[in-house]
Amino acid sequence: MVDHASEAGCEPIGVVIGSYAKKVKAQLGDTSAKIFENHNWSAGIGGSIRVGVQGLIEMEPRLNANRASCLRSTIRRHRGNQAALRATREDE
Repeated sequence: MVDHASEAGCEPIGVVIGSYAKKVKAQLGDTSAKIFENHNWSAGIGGSIRVGVQGLIEMEPRLNANRASCLRSTIRRHRGNQAALRATREDE
Protein backbone atom coordinates (compact mmCIF):
# COMPACT_ATOMS: atom_id res chain seq x y z
CA MET A 1 0.00 0.00 0.00
CA VAL A 2 2.95 2.33 0.66
CA ASP A 3 4.07 1.84 -2.94
CA HIS A 4 0.57 2.67 -4.21
CA ALA A 5 0.43 5.84 -2.12
CA SER A 6 3.86 6.88 -3.38
CA GLU A 7 2.90 6.21 -7.00
CA ALA A 8 -0.20 8.37 -6.46
CA GLY A 9 2.03 11.25 -5.41
CA CYS A 10 1.24 11.09 -1.70
CA GLU A 11 4.36 12.25 0.09
CA PRO A 12 5.31 12.13 2.88
CA ILE A 13 3.91 8.73 3.85
CA GLY A 14 3.36 7.61 7.43
CA VAL A 15 2.53 4.11 8.64
CA VAL A 16 1.21 3.19 12.08
CA ILE A 17 2.36 -0.20 13.32
CA GLY A 18 1.39 -2.18 16.39
CA SER A 19 1.04 -5.88 17.10
CA TYR A 20 3.37 -7.10 14.33
CA ALA A 21 5.71 -4.11 14.61
CA LYS A 22 8.98 -5.97 14.11
CA LYS A 23 7.81 -7.82 10.98
CA VAL A 24 6.09 -4.79 9.43
CA LYS A 25 9.10 -2.58 10.17
CA ALA A 26 11.31 -5.06 8.32
CA GLN A 27 8.95 -5.07 5.32
CA LEU A 28 8.85 -1.27 5.22
CA GLY A 29 12.63 -0.92 5.40
CA ASP A 30 13.12 -0.07 1.71
CA THR A 31 10.24 2.40 1.48
CA SER A 32 10.14 6.12 2.10
CA ALA A 33 7.49 5.68 4.78
CA LYS A 34 7.96 7.18 8.21
CA ILE A 35 6.98 4.63 10.84
CA PHE A 36 4.90 5.51 13.90
CA GLU A 37 4.64 2.76 16.48
CA ASN A 38 1.54 2.41 18.63
CA HIS A 39 2.93 0.72 21.74
CA ASN A 40 -0.59 0.54 23.17
CA TRP A 41 -2.07 -1.24 20.14
CA SER A 42 -3.90 -3.83 22.25
CA ALA A 43 -6.20 -1.07 23.60
CA GLY A 44 -7.87 -0.74 20.19
CA ILE A 45 -7.91 1.07 16.88
CA GLY A 46 -8.54 4.47 18.46
CA GLY A 47 -4.97 4.57 19.75
CA SER A 48 -3.62 3.80 16.31
CA ILE A 49 -5.72 6.55 14.79
CA ARG A 50 -4.41 8.99 17.42
CA VAL A 51 -0.79 7.95 16.75
CA GLY A 52 -1.40 8.27 13.00
CA VAL A 53 -2.97 11.73 13.21
CA GLN A 54 -0.21 12.96 15.53
CA GLY A 55 2.35 11.55 13.11
CA LEU A 56 0.73 13.25 10.13
CA ILE A 57 0.75 16.56 11.95
CA GLU A 58 4.45 16.12 12.80
CA MET A 59 5.27 15.22 9.19
CA GLU A 60 3.05 17.81 7.57
CA PRO A 61 2.03 20.54 10.02
CA ARG A 62 0.24 22.40 7.22
CA LEU A 63 -1.70 19.39 5.95
CA ASN A 64 -3.70 20.81 3.10
CA ALA A 65 -6.83 19.72 1.27
CA ASN A 66 -4.83 18.28 -1.64
CA ARG A 67 -2.87 15.92 0.59
CA ALA A 68 -5.99 14.95 2.53
CA SER A 69 -7.74 14.20 -0.77
CA CYS A 70 -4.81 12.08 -1.92
CA LEU A 71 -4.95 10.11 1.33
CA ARG A 72 -8.70 9.55 1.02
CA SER A 73 -8.45 8.41 -2.61
CA THR A 74 -5.63 5.98 -1.81
CA ILE A 75 -7.65 4.48 1.03
CA ARG A 76 -10.76 4.16 -1.17
CA ARG A 77 -8.84 2.47 -3.99
CA HIS A 78 -7.33 -0.08 -1.65
CA ARG A 79 -10.14 -0.57 0.84
CA GLY A 80 -10.18 -4.17 1.93
CA ASN A 81 -6.57 -4.70 0.90
CA GLN A 82 -5.22 -7.01 3.57
CA ALA A 83 -1.98 -7.92 1.78
CA ALA A 84 0.31 -6.47 4.44
CA LEU A 85 -1.56 -8.21 7.23
CA ARG A 86 -1.54 -11.54 5.37
CA ALA A 87 2.16 -11.21 4.61
CA THR A 88 3.03 -10.76 8.28
CA ARG A 89 0.85 -13.62 9.42
CA GLU A 90 2.23 -16.03 6.82
CA ASP A 91 5.62 -15.81 8.52
CA GLU A 92 4.30 -16.93 11.91
